[in-house]
Amino acid sequence: MDINITMSTDDNYCMHASSLIMSIVENAGEDYYKFYIFHSETGLSKKNINYLKSYFKDYNCSLIFKTIDTDVFSDMKCTISHVNEVSSYRIASLNMIPEDKVIYLDLDMIVLSDIKELFNFNLRGLPIGAVQDYIFGLSKKKSYFNAGMLLVDLKKWKSEGYSKKVIDYLYENDGMLSFMDQDALNYVLKDKWIKLPLKFNRQKIIYELRGGDMGITEELRKELINKPVIIHYTGPIKPWHFRYVFPDKKKYLKYIRKTKWKNEINKDFSFKNCLFFLCRYMTYVLMLRRKFGDKLYTASKILR
Repeated sequence: MDINITMSTDDNYCMHASSLIMSIVENAGEDYYKFYIFHSETGLSKKNINYLKSYFKDYNCSLIFKTIDTDVFSDMKCTISHVNEVSSYRIASLNMIPEDKVIYLDLDMIVLSDIKELFNFNLRGLPIGAVQDYIFGLSKKKSYFNAGMLLVDLKKWKSEGYSKKVIDYLYENDGMLSFMDQDALNYVLKDKWIKLPLKFNRQKIIYELRGGDMGITEELRKELINKPVIIHYTGPIKPWHFRYVFPDKKKYLKYIRKTKWKNEINKDFSFKNCLFFLCRYMTYVLMLRRKFGDKLYTASKILR
């Protein structure tokens, strides 16, 4: 059985693509994995392409690199500073994959068990499956998914023209969408997606909220912390930053240390960021955010 996975990258994020792929293949079963990796014409160097091909050649997988026309996104604005244009490539790239089904993954993710369970999930005739966004969907009890992981029925996606619909909506609302293509995907695919188990896109905010804040039991919250299938390091502070305080950083480090980029982490070490780390540590570990409101959290944002 072939399991199809797609992602988009450039030279800046190639190290994270390598750690994500490594986490998938090292936790894989006996299935064959096809990775469709999209990039702009000048965004990903031949050196990095050759490195990835060479590094994973002994695994039960193939890496298929495809160039995407980025002109369609060149004039679009994004109001979120840490969101890379590359994340928008998923919209157009889904039309270019010659498969019936695919899993799309953001690069700030790590997979901790066999992803076959996700790939085999029954979409029940809907074009996509996704996990509720923990903040804007789950905690607010709204129908809003996080687009970092998508399970896509490519036949339905292509036949119903969803790429064009999403891109048209992006242009019609250029500069007005807080989360750009994620907002557009949620608008176009409203009521046309199936909710997948939360473990397939476990988001960072789970460390800062309690179960009741998100409408789930504390038991489920602890289970998601301890036994996720996919960790999604949402937000501007990533596990490759010194400022990242949460314990799942070690999961990312496990896989990045197997690549040539093992020394390219914690580059933001500084006195200011030590203070930031301390504020975040106190907020998370000592749970002082609940006792003192958002004062410590606000202090960490100022230090950012």
